Amino acid sequence: MTADPKAQPSTGELVADIRETRANVAADVEAIKAQLTATGLKARALDAAERSVESLALQVGRKLLQAPMKLARVGRRHPAASLVVGAGLVLLLWKTSRSR
Repeated sequence: MTADPKAQPSTGELVADIRETRANVAADVEAIKAQLTATGLKARALDAAERSVESLALQVGRKLLQAPMKLARVGRRHPAASLVVGAGLVLLLWKTSRSR
């Protein structure tokens, strides 16, 4: 069994690779430093908050659109309870409107 010897890079190639790696690392560090300024952090925080609020608004909107269907479904499952709750709401609204 003969082993296939791998070609060893020359010293010049190693030095060139090291220089390239250093340049890449330096560029990455500069990019990170630019993001870690007060302005950069503020922009990132505002962006995250905006996305969070938009997501919450979409969820609330979906829930509001589903509410009438859920209410009707509960009403069909429990008609007597729905009648009592409905009568209570009507009475509450009637008394509230009369006291004004």
